[in-house]
Amino acid sequence: VTDTGIGIAHDELSRLFTEFHQVDSGPGRQQEGTGLGLVLTKRFAELHGGSVSVDSVVGRGSTFTIRLPLEAEGGTTHAPSELIPLHREAADSMRPLVLVVDDNPGAAEILSRHLDAGGFRMELARTGTDALRMARRLQPAAITLDILLPEIDGWEVLSRLKADEATRNIPVLVVSVVDKPALGRALGAIDYFVKPVDGKALLSRLGQYTFTSKVKDETVRVLVIDDERANLDLIETMLTPAGFGVLRANGGREGIDMAKTQLPNLILLDLMMPEVTGFDVVEALRAEELTRSIPIMVLTAKGLTDDDKQALNGQVAAIFQRDSVAGTELTDWLKRIVAKRRDS
Repeated sequence: VTDTGIGIAHDELSRLFTEFHQVDSGPGRQQEGTGLGLVLTKRFAELHGGSVSVDSVVGRGSTFTIRLPLEAEGGTTHAPSELIPLHREAADSMRPLVLVVDDNPGAAEILSRHLDAGGFRMELARTGTDALRMARRLQPAAITLDILLPEIDGWEVLSRLKADEATRNIPVLVVSVVDKPALGRALGAIDYFVKPVDGKALLSRLGQYTFTSKVKDETVRVLVIDDERANLDLIETMLTPAGFGVLRANGGREGIDMAKTQLPNLILLDLMMPEVTGFDVVEALRAEELTRSIPIMVLTAKGLTDDDKQALNGQVAAIFQRDSVAGTELTDWLKRIVAKRRDS
């Protein structure tokens, strides 16, 4: 949507989607409003997995762009990502499972988009009876629960989940139009969201619970293997504040020895090292019974060839490009791997 109006100053753009904020266009201002229209537009777009952006030039006008995802027909599209899962089924199996309990297809679809974008798998239960059965069978990392369900309502489902030894420790987040958070928490819910749910807040809470509920009783040890001290220092500054214990190996040979003696929970590996390369490390660790099940994540500046990908296929959990990885993205992915391993 493009206009040819007064435009918006650059320093106003960052506050444009803030509730009740209105752009000050000077004493001659003629347009008034509540300051909620753009906020609501952005929120509805994000609920559908989309986004809103704006470009503006003072005195010339503004352009607002809404982007919404479309289902691909006749094939699968791959969005560009700095994280490259080498084997789709293997990568999916590492994603924590969330059981979504909701009889509304539209609401379930929105949750599905949020969860997929946040790195979670989803199974859907449309009734309270199905929810109880699937929770026992699947043992998900977390459950999102609507209250208005057929057969038995969400309150009864929550009570039964917490009364059953097989399901009482599964974190339950209530996601419903019913605004009774106090009752939900009294019955054992760890959090309560009133629809329409804020996707970022939901993912943040799910990430917190699926990680900390599994590993809070012990320090998760990550072995970082790299021949550059600066890289080791950088990774340690990323992981330590997030609660990981960091083991450092200077090069591939030392990394193999430490993996065998320390048996870390995870390994973060550079590929391009002298003498013993990252490929050699993967091969050596996968050949040993003690180390073959340790998840390996590759962090490298090397552009991978088809032969490289073939050599690593099924052997590592994921690959990050070193020059573009963000610390929060790295730690979030590590937490998901740890949570999944604690489920298994």
